Amino acid sequence: MNNITISGRLTDNIELKKTNNDKQYTINTLAVRRDEKNTDFIKFVAWNHQAEYLSRYAQKGDKAVISGSLQVNKYESNGQKREDYRVVVNSIELTSNKKESKQEEVVNNSSNYFEIDEDSLPF
Repeated sequence: MNNITISGRLTDNIELKKTNNDKQYTINTLAVRRDEKNTDFIKFVAWNHQAEYLSRYAQKGDKAVISGSLQVNKYESNGQKREDYRVVVNSIELTSNKKESKQEEVVNNSSNYFEIDEDSLPF
């Protein structure tokens, strides 16, 4: 069974493209944290409705969860055999955008507490 689910941030703004047969698609990369020091950059391709959804609502830096299948394309370039790996998207969920994440970080890191003298309370 070929199923993959990854979570990360979009590395580029979405560019909606069309094939010669008028099918919409987009190719982008998701930056996925492997551990504290390493990040993997995983290509994905979204077709039709998913591609249109991404072009309308997603932008560089947004966090997304992508589910799909891993596709390996083998080709030859300048006499060398190469492989290209990408996730073919079955479903995608935008979990937050970069602007919201920064606002949450500011709220979470700011001190919203102040001391109140209990003697000054009216009750």
